[in-house]
Formats: sequence, structure tokens, C-alpha cells
Amino acid sequence: MYKEYFERLSVCSGWVTPLQKAQNLAIALESPAAETVRGLEIKQDEDYETIWTLLKKRFSYVDDPERQKCLFDHRRQEDHETVAIFEQGLQSLFRESWPQVDIKSSEADSTLQRHFNNGLRDGNLQQHLRLHARNDYFGDTVSGFLLRVCGSSRINCHNIKVETRCKIC
Repeated sequence: MYKEYFERLSVCSGWVTPLQKAQNLAIALESPAAETVRGLEIKQDEDYETIWTLLKKRFSYVDDPERQKCLFDHRRQEDHETVAIFEQGLQSLFRESWPQVDIKSSEADSTLQRHFNNGLRDGNLQQHLRLHARNDYFGDTVSGFLLRVCGSSRINCHNIKVETRCKIC
């Protein structure tokens, strides 16, 4: 995630060459991250990827994609989570687990839909979504649910979580 943020920052700041990016990345690092690249002389374009490799070795899990997939498989709605926050967390874990898969593909949509339904705390809501949202895309399922909860119909509103309506609306 930090790499994606730094890439966006590089574009906004006009750092075009890998050498410029490497120099600015080295300056931006703090504490343990700065210690990881300490002593590295940044003089060539290849140093940019070298820094990311060193950071990945230091701060990543060896089996990070598998770890993310496991977290995705076991993700459930927490007591303090609204439906919208649960949905966003599930999508984020999906992107981290399968970065090469288009999140809008039918395969991804089916997987997200299934995990979303199974991960909801409310059994009545799970049943409602299984019956009424079978042919919807994942985003439409969540949007439709939020519309029902926050809109005039208020289907299953009391079964979900009273605070959920206030946090979403």
C-alpha cells in the first residue's frame, strides 16, 4: 500500500526517473525502514527497485499472498462494523490476495458476493440477500441493501444493528 501511495506522490511531485524516486523515497523513510536502507548509496536507477526489495524483505511476510487469502477466507463482520465497512474491508483483502484479478470480473464478483453473504452477522439478512440478490453484482448487492436499510422501506433494519443506520446515512 505504501508503494502505491509513493507512486502517486511521485507523479504529483514530478519525480520521473527511478533515481529521483529512489532519492526521495530514501529521504521519506523513518525509523526501522530508514535503518533497512542505511548505507545504500543511491546513484543509479536500479537503486529504486533495490530499496523496495529490501523493504519487502524486512516488512513483508514470506507468504504474504497466501496469508492475505487466508484472512479473506476467514473474514467476518465484526460487532463494531457497519455493513459498509465490512464490504470495504472484504474488497481490500480481495485486491491484496489476488492483485492480478479484475475486481469487476464475474469470477471476482461471485467470490466477493459469497464471502460477503457468509460473513454477515445477521442470519436473516444473509437469507434475504441469498433470495433477492442472486443475480446482482457485488456492488449492486451492497448498494441495494444500503438503499433498503437507509431508504423508506427499512427492511431488516432492527436486525442489523441500530447504529448501522446512523453511520451509513
